Amino acid sequence: MTDTTSKLGLPLIAAQQAQKHVTHNEALATLDVLVQASVKDRDLATPPSAPAEGDMHIVAATATDAWAGHENELAEFRNGGWVFHAPREGWRAWVEDEDALLAYDGMAWKNVARGVQSLNPADGGKVGVNATADDANRLAVKSDAVLFSHDDATPGTGDVRFKVNKAAADKTASLLFQDGFSGRAEIGLAGDDDLHVKVSSDGGVWREALRVDAATGKVVMPSNMFVEAAIFNLFSDGGRFAGAPEPQLTVGGFVAPSWAVVNNGATLSGHAKFHRNSSSYGGAAPALDAHVKQLVDMLMHPGFRRYYPEFWVAKLAAGDGTGSSLTFPGATTLYTMMYTAGNMRPPSTTDSVYVKVLSGPIGFPVYSYARTRLDGEERTDHFIVPDDGEWHHVQKIEGSDFSRHYRYEYSAIRFYGQNGSIALLAFPAMIPGQVVLPGNVGQVPGTKTW
Repeated sequence: MTDTTSKLGLPLIAAQQAQKHVTHNEALATLDVLVQASVKDRDLATPPSAPAEGDMHIVAATATDAWAGHENELAEFRNGGWVFHAPREGWRAWVEDEDALLAYDGMAWKNVARGVQSLNPADGGKVGVNATADDANRLAVKSDAVLFSHDDATPGTGDVRFKVNKAAADKTASLLFQDGFSGRAEIGLAGDDDLHVKVSSDGGVWREALRVDAATGKVVMPSNMFVEAAIFNLFSDGGRFAGAPEPQLTVGGFVAPSWAVVNNGATLSGHAKFHRNSSSYGGAAPALDAHVKQLVDMLMHPGFRRYYPEFWVAKLAAGDGTGSSLTFPGATTLYTMMYTAGNMRPPSTTDSVYVKVLSGPIGFPVYSYARTRLDGEERTDHFIVPDDGEWHHVQKIEGSDFSRHYRYEYSAIRFYGQNGSIALLAFPAMIPGQVVLPGNVGQVPGTKTW
C-alpha cells in the first residue's frame, strides 16, 4: 500500500495515525494549488525575493538557490518556504503572465494548442480564436494582427513557409482580400496552375491585372492599356480593305487584300464603307449602313466620329467546300473559310479583328502556342463566335514558343464555317510584339501612315 495517491501524489492517512488532521490539511493544501493550477510564470530559474503565500511558478532550466534541481516542477510558496510538486504527463497549468494554458508531456511544458489536430473533434474540428468557426471556415481568427514565425525548436533553419494546397489543377488555391466580407483582391492559383492577381470594385465583377504563366514564367497583364503611338499594323492596307491608301483619310472602292486567302469556295467582298461625311453624324453624305454604324458607335467617341479615317467592312461568306476541317464545341465540324498567309513577320505578334456573325456558325481556333481572347476573356479551346447581333473582338498573342514560327506569317487570323455561314470583319491587324489590346482599339494605322 502506497503513502500517496497515484495522480496528484496527495498524502494518505494511515490506519491508526495520530494527528490525522495534519495529513488531511496537507492534502487539501496540495489540492488547492494543483486543481485549477495557476502559476505566475515559467521563465524564472531563481526564486523571487519576496514571494506571497500561495504563489506558484514553473521552475525554469538551470535552477539555482532553493530551486536547484527542481527544473520543470511546480514551486509553491507555502508557510514561508518552497514546496515542490513534480508534474506527471497530462498535468495542466495556466501561466498568468502569458495568458496561456500549458500541459506537461512527460518531458516539458507545452502550449495546449501546439500539435493539436482538432480542438473539438465532436464538432467537426472547428477552431475559433475570438471568433466563431463554422463548416466553411473551420479555423476562424478575429484579431488586428496574426503572426507566423519560424520555429525556435528547430535550431539552424529559421525558415517559415505558409502552404495553401488544392486538390487538382482546375481547383483554386488563393488568398482573398475583402472589404466588409466582399472580395476586392485575390492572389493565387485560380482554376489552373498559373499565378493570377485579380481585383474587383464590388465583389461581383473581377478583372485580372496580372498573370504569370506556370510553364514559361512569362508575365501577362490582361487589363493594361497600351501606348497607341508605339504600335502599327503590319497588314499592307492597314486593315481598311481598300488597297494601300494610307496615309489618305479617305478611301475608294473595296479591295480584297493579298494577305486574306479564302478557302472551300468562300468569298470575301465589300459589305459597306464608313464615309467620314455621313449624315449619321451630321454630314452631307448618305447615312451609314446599320452594321457599320453599330461598330463606329461602339468604338469611337461621339464628338469625333466624323474625323475617323474611312474604311471598309468586309463580308466573309462560306462556300460549300469541306476541306481543312476542325471540331468545335458541341461536336460541330467546321471548315476553313479564310486565313492570312504570305507575309514576313517578327518572332512574336498580336493579332486583332472585330467580327459580327450574320449567319452562323463562325468558329475561331485556339492553339497552345498562342493566347487567344474573345471580348477580353481568355479562351483555352476552339470557340464559336456568338451569333447575337453584336460585334465581338477577337485577339491572339503569339510567340511564347518561338520554335513554332518561321518568320513568315501563317494563319494569324483564321475563320471556320460551313455552307451558309456569313460574318462581317473589320479592323484586322497584325502588330509586332505581345500587347493586350483593349476592346475599343478600333483601327491600328499601317506602316505607310508613319
